[in-house]
Amino acid sequence: MDTVVEVVELIPQVIDWNREHLQSLNGSYLEDPRVQVKPANVIPLIQNAAPGSYDVILLDVDNGPVAMVASKNVSLYSKKGLNSVYRALKQGGRAVFWSASADKIFEGRLEGSNFKVTSVPAKVHDQAKRAAYLLYVADKS
Repeated sequence: MDTVVEVVELIPQVIDWNREHLQSLNGSYLEDPRVQVKPANVIPLIQNAAPGSYDVILLDVDNGPVAMVASKNVSLYSKKGLNSVYRALKQGGRAVFWSASADKIFEGRLEGSNFKVTSVPAKVHDQAKRAAYLLYVADKS
């Protein structure tokens, strides 16, 4: 089966900005025929996905589980939201959640949703002395 990458971004201007101003860094990845760019809210897309639709789901929504920008984003990190992510993944699939900071309650919620969880510190850039963010890697085993 052919690879398909869906890039879902809520704000269309962010897509435009990446095409216009970051192409020198990103190349033409958004123009690759395997990439589908969707200006949409990722939450209903995941909620309405057929079971087992995705091998991998990478999420960088708001500031992570804290949802500082829009309070409705917290639904993605709720038990119901995590169940939707779990259902949308294929068996053996993986979800990765970007977080601005560590969140033990969210980590516990992931584990309570049948994910095997690993937290991975992430640097802002390669030369950074220490990690500033955290990636929650959630495997559906």
